[in-house]
Amino acid sequence: MFCVFRRLALRLIRKYLVSNYDYGTEKVLVIGNDRITNGLIEEIKNSPGLGCGLLCNSRNDMTAVKNAVNQTEINEILLGEINGASQNILDLIDFCRKEELILSLCLIFFRQ
Repeated sequence: MFCVFRRLALRLIRKYLVSNYDYGTEKVLVIGNDRITNGLIEEIKNSPGLGCGLLCNSRNDMTAVKNAVNQTEINEILLGEINGASQNILDLIDFCRKEELILSLCLIFFRQ
């Protein structure tokens, strides 16, 4: 029983620190410009307790992504739209590997 209360207290403390002081947040760059990617951006902005801080979003343009990574402290890249050329996606994967960034693909199976 003590373990449950301790975990609940730690979760509340973490949520408070993330919401008010941006302590422990993952700095995120979102790539894409479709309806679902915009919904993802709004969810990150409206829910600070998730632990994600949206720094910027961009289209699938490698020069803009490289500039954003060099200018800010980005930890993770969310790829929401994969309609670009496959070579651009491979370049993005190589860039994330070199810069030691986390690359997450937000695959959407059900589009309306």
